[in-house]
Amino acid sequence: MIKWIFSGCLIIIIALMAGTAGAGIVNNTPGDISEEGIGGGTGIIYSIEGDAVVINDMKYNFSSNVKFLTKDGDITSKSSLKKGDKVSFILNSNNDIILLQKIE
Repeated sequence: MIKWIFSGCLIIIIALMAGTAGAGIVNNTPGDISEEGIGGGTGIIYSIEGDAVVINDMKYNFSSNVKFLTKDGDITSKSSLKKGDKVSFILNSNNDIILLQKIE
């Protein structure tokens, strides 16, 4: 019985920690992001055009209030990003990118 209780507590702790994984970037960024990030990840830019970017073979649209950051966390523009850049990103509930930051 104790084993089941311990396993259940461990699962709850892991689930709570996973739910806040993408929030760290949003809280440390300059400016105001009005949408809450609910997902995201890291990858390599394959292409970037107009209001969309392909990261790791997945196409994402940019939110209307997207923020672009340098690897140091300074605000930059979309034009500073290029094919081959390693980036991290945060998605909103529509799977649109609200934050895109170079990581190398």
